[in-house]
Amino acid sequence: MLLPKNEIINVRRRSLLKAVPFIAATPYIIKSRLAKAALYSGSGSGPGFSLPSQPAVASSWGYNALTFWDDFLTTGTIDVNNTCQPGYNWYVQSTLPQSASNPGGYVGPTGSRLVGRTFKGGMYAEARLNFNPTKYFDWWMQDSQLWLNYADNNNTGVPLMEVDFIENFNAGSPAANYIQWNNNLAGTPATSGTYSVSDYTQFHKYGFLWVPASKNGGVGIFQTYLDGATQFTQVTYGASQSPTGLMSTPPVGYYTCTDSSSLGMDLIFGGVPGSVINVDYVMVWQ
Repeated sequence: MLLPKNEIINVRRRSLLKAVPFIAATPYIIKSRLAKAALYSGSGSGPGFSLPSQPAVASSWGYNALTFWDDFLTTGTIDVNNTCQPGYNWYVQSTLPQSASNPGGYVGPTGSRLVGRTFKGGMYAEARLNFNPTKYFDWWMQDSQLWLNYADNNNTGVPLMEVDFIENFNAGSPAANYIQWNNNLAGTPATSGTYSVSDYTQFHKYGFLWVPASKNGGVGIFQTYLDGATQFTQVTYGASQSPTGLMSTPPVGYYTCTDSSSLGMDLIFGGVPGSVINVDYVMVWQ
């Protein structure tokens, strides 16, 4: 969901040295924490740790290229000073003017989101993380053009997709949500299910599969994963069908805009004041 979001991101540093908290000069806080090499497996290189192996779901769909990887060894992959210069994995989207057509979708100068790279053509994305279940938290992807629409109210009527892999919208009941934003940023969210985890403060792997319709005989696929196991009913969509696998029924042709996005889909983390998000790694296979 597009909501006002301040965020406190705890980025875990894989280091054999004592991690020193880093407090940024911007309205968000990044802290590094000590991580143990024993948590990681697979192939890779580094001082006592390695990359996680390719998830089976990525392999099954032919997503064999690791196109994005960040284990947050340092904060050097984050544009903590908000320079907006190329070369970073994550950018702090901290000043977003209010949209006249949607006053509720406002992020003021003290708000921030951690916006990552942009992807097209399908993917399997996975993050190992924990979070405070009593506060709002979201890990999601959305069409890059949504930023432009908010920034200059340039609503052209082109549908734009947002998929919340795990959104703690109602604190304590994280869910997977889907919403197609139409003209004037109007849209109705649909939910595929609510997660059931005994302790969200423990680390878990939250994954998301996106298979474009062109890759699957005209039927696109969204599927969420928790620690490698499928969660909820698979969501399918296509030009001549209503999306399936949801607790409500969107109109025919909805969600196909994900595949046709001209700018691509951004990966994003977000929260509210008091949110604590500990991110171990993020990887994307295509």
